[in-house]
Amino acid sequence: MSDAAMLSAGHVAGLLGISRRHVYALAHRGDLPSYRFGDAIRFDPSDVEAYKSACRTVVPQPPSVRLSIRTVNVANANDELRAYFKRMGIKTRDPAPRRFRGKRGQKVRLTPTSPSPQPTRQESVS
Repeated sequence: MSDAAMLSAGHVAGLLGISRRHVYALAHRGDLPSYRFGDAIRFDPSDVEAYKSACRTVVPQPPSVRLSIRTVNVANANDELRAYFKRMGIKTRDPAPRRFRGKRGQKVRLTPTSPSPQPTRQESVS
């Protein structure tokens, strides 16, 4: 290899897309092999390419998600939402009314009661 093939820190920074200061830090840590000639630091192009390929990461693609919903409770759903579920092949059902149980599991039937009359406020006459 000839000295003309050696790269300066500025040139390496341009190739890697990082700052010159970061290139010097990589050389100081030993992550990027370098040659020191007095005060000058030079880099071998093959070392720069090896560092570049070692830094490559592949981001895995998340697996596609498929929901397996067969039935959906649609309390208070509008017709458009019900139609969407029907197009998607998802059955809809209205939830059953809630049953209340009393002591010892006895069924309790709630009956609507008429509101109790409110006591009227009597005006005091002075």
